[in-house]
Amino acid sequence: MAFVIKPSDGLEGLSFRSPRDEVRKFFGSSFSAGRRTQGSRPYDYWAEVPVFGYYDEADLLEALEFPRDADLVLDGTSLFRSRATDTVQFLRERDPALLVEEQGTSVTSERLGLGLWIPEASEPDAAVESVIIFCDGYYSN
Repeated sequence: MAFVIKPSDGLEGLSFRSPRDEVRKFFGSSFSAGRRTQGSRPYDYWAEVPVFGYYDEADLLEALEFPRDADLVLDGTSLFRSRATDTVQFLRERDPALLVEEQGTSVTSERLGLGLWIPEASEPDAAVESVIIFCDGYYSN
């Protein structure tokens, strides 16, 4: 199933700030819940999708993180099907203020509410390993 990104708003059919029970209905009932570390944001994880859902203190959705196995689409383009350099260029065309850090392994667009993790960024055929989409203010909280 392809998930279509609505920048800074979520996905088609699921908006940020949705209650946790609505997120669970959207992705299905087979999930695990937890926290990555003590004091970190709570999450739900759907292995079949695959996707992590992150929630704020009020249990409202504030971010979704997709690993490489997901089919995630922005403006008709899959973010995982191209080389990382092509994906970064695609995003830069939509956000000239795209922030590329840590020798290219971390790419963030506040405007689009989207971030990439590219652990092998120095390699010519590097792949995007995960994409996080987030609501306005996610990284300032």
